[in-house]
Amino acid sequence: MIYFLLALTATLFLVWFVVTQPFVGSVNLDLKTDVSEANLRRHVYTLSEQLPPRAPDPAALDITAAYIRSELAQHSDQVQDQEFQVEGETFRNVIKRNPNSVNAMRHLAVSLWQGKKNLEDAEALLRRATQIAQDFIGAWLTLGALLMDRNKYLDAIEAYKEATALDPN
Repeated sequence: MIYFLLALTATLFLVWFVVTQPFVGSVNLDLKTDVSEANLRRHVYTLSEQLPPRAPDPAALDITAAYIRSELAQHSDQVQDQEFQVEGETFRNVIKRNPNSVNAMRHLAVSLWQGKKNLEDAEALLRRATQIAQDFIGAWLTLGALLMDRNKYLDAIEAYKEATALDPN
C-alpha cells in the first residue's frame, strides 16, 4: 500500500509539474523575428506610455489592438481578431495564427482538460502535438497524464514510455 501511495504521489507531482511549466524538453520554435532588447523596450514604452490607458475605455482598447495588429502584420499574414465574451460584453484579442504551434496545442489542451470540457479535443490536440514534434517531452507527459485521467491506462503507459525514451532521467 505504501508503494502505491508513493507512486501516486510521484505521478501527481509529475502531472502538476508538466501542467504548470511552459516548456519541458526542447522545442524548436523557429523564431524568425528580431528579438532584441531595443525592440522590446520600444514596444513596452509604446504600450505603457504612448498609447492611452486601456481600462475601461473600449476606444482605447481599439487603439492598442490596432498597434498590436500592425506590428504583428509586419511579420505574418496570419493576424486576425479573436472575439470572446465576458459577462455579456464582447472583447477581442489580436492573434497570429500558427496551426502547427505545438506549445499552443499543449496549452489549449491543458485548458480544456482543466475545465473538464472537450477532453476528446484535448487528447486530439496533444496527439497532434506529439506527431508534429516527436521530441517534445512536455506534450508526451501531458498526454500521458490526460490519458490517466481518462482511464486510458495502456495508452498512458505508451505516452510515458515515449517521454522516458526521450529523457531517461
